[in-house]
Amino acid sequence: MNFKSPSFLKYLILSCFLVATLQLQSQDVEGFFSEITDRINNDPIKVSGGLSALSNFSQTTGIPDRYAPFNWSFNANLNFDILGIKAPFSFNYSNGNSVYKLPSYRFVGVSPSYKWITLHFGDRSMNFSPYSLSGHNFFGTGIELKPGKFRFSAMYGRLKRATSNDLNNISNIDPSYKRMGWGFKAGYVNDKDEIHVTLFAAEDDSTTFTPTPEIDIKAKENVVLEINGKKSLGSKLYFVFDVARSAFTSDISAPNIASASGGFKNVGGLIDSKVTTGYFVAGKGGIGFNVSKQTSFQFNYERIDPGYRTLGALFFNDDLENFTVSSTTSLFNSKINLSGSFGVQRDNLSGFESNTNNRLIGNINATYSSGNRMLVNGSYSNFRNSSKVSFKTDPFNPVDSITLALINQNANVSVSYSLGKQKQAMLTTMLSYQKATSIINEELQNDAKSDFVTGSLMYAYTFSESKLSLAAGLMANYNVLTNLETFFYAPNISVSKSFLQDKLRSSLSVAYSTIYLDSAISNKVFNLRAQSSYNFLKNHSIALGFGLSKNNSNNASNINSFSEFTGNLRYNYKFKAKK
Repeated sequence: MNFKSPSFLKYLILSCFLVATLQLQSQDVEGFFSEITDRINNDPIKVSGGLSALSNFSQTTGIPDRYAPFNWSFNANLNFDILGIKAPFSFNYSNGNSVYKLPSYRFVGVSPSYKWITLHFGDRSMNFSPYSLSGHNFFGTGIELKPGKFRFSAMYGRLKRATSNDLNNISNIDPSYKRMGWGFKAGYVNDKDEIHVTLFAAEDDSTTFTPTPEIDIKAKENVVLEINGKKSLGSKLYFVFDVARSAFTSDISAPNIASASGGFKNVGGLIDSKVTTGYFVAGKGGIGFNVSKQTSFQFNYERIDPGYRTLGALFFNDDLENFTVSSTTSLFNSKINLSGSFGVQRDNLSGFESNTNNRLIGNINATYSSGNRMLVNGSYSNFRNSSKVSFKTDPFNPVDSITLALINQNANVSVSYSLGKQKQAMLTTMLSYQKATSIINEELQNDAKSDFVTGSLMYAYTFSESKLSLAAGLMANYNVLTNLETFFYAPNISVSKSFLQDKLRSSLSVAYSTIYLDSAISNKVFNLRAQSSYNFLKNHSIALGFGLSKNNSNNASNINSFSEFTGNLRYNYKFKAKK
């Protein structure tokens, strides 16, 4: 890469501030200084947010500890307002986790803002476009300026930290080089039209990881140049477009070759062409028509070259061409809301593969509300998108394990219905299905395809006068992970009640899970949870919780029977800035 250092970004950012200053001159300068003077005399500094301290302890018998016997953490989420400059700040510090050897502290970050100026420091995320930087977290600095109709954004930071073999073996994190990235986006927006130009680049530091025969990953490099916008053609018709050119080097240690000619063709000469460098294009366009305030249509076309990559996304789906029609509408006084997109997708655009797939693609989302009692929502999509999926065997724990996967199909339906004249009872049910392919080291694992089916049924009743709530339900989960089939179901009941004018609230829940592996019972798990929280001095609260889990395994299971006792003590303090 010709620009190894982001120093040239200084000139870009200075240019942004110059335009912003010119824009500021057209605003009410006298009012600006009057506002500052008023803040100096009245509440120059305002602080809101919250502080919390948490301690966890656990004791396990029968198997090695799954958690550290004792750990604690301190969290701060603060919103500073200094003379009108808003700076949200978050911080976490803990004594570490001796089981997984994770860092003992993490500086999350701060994003101060004043009027149309926003700065980013620490662990942040920014979104330039789907084909360049798309919500990828980075540790570094960034800036966003929105003076009038102009838009400017820039970032520089670490996209990935170097991950060693040892850490990979302990915590199941993909090994990687340290990856640095920078980007810049400039645009102009008015009431109906907009235009944006994006430049993004990222590069691995080949000195931060030593490949082994078992793990031989290559250091990569990437530059993306992109232009996108929208143009209105009258009051009802509009046109949208997005075109990106990506230069991607899969191995930066490969020999150099002569680069492509032309500014857009070689992405401005910002990358040294190597034997392993490829140049790819991705883009989409559409024509939309607003029939009314409730109904609209859009005709779309998207094409992504085989091999198109951007290091600004966790995973990118390539080698596809989509022709789709999308629409949104409301019916029966907005009781029914519909949105969807349908079309055709084909792959093997280069013709190098032995097979070409043509398939129907689409998504639909429908919502029905009767007004007071019933709410129904259903959705289905077979558009491919990367996401994090979870595997559950415990109804009380939000997640047992997480993996990055390419979702090939996704369907959900949920129904909630209020019972009784006072709506004291609520019946809810949910069913979801996902078909996915695992992603490891940014590569699809075609031999690791999975199906996830989750369903639940819950009935809850509240006694308003006594402030007592009862709930009973059933949760089930069926997963096919490569060649392993798992199923579990868990009936559960819970009770909660408020005391002392709602200052004290206590709850107790019990669940009994039966887990099957390949159609044979593997484990039976009993879970008991108790929690109490007490609010005092208006903004302070303290919570104490206990949990008991007993896992009984059969002789055929590879997991020993064990019992585990956990507890937690939490203190919270929340406060608001004075008006």
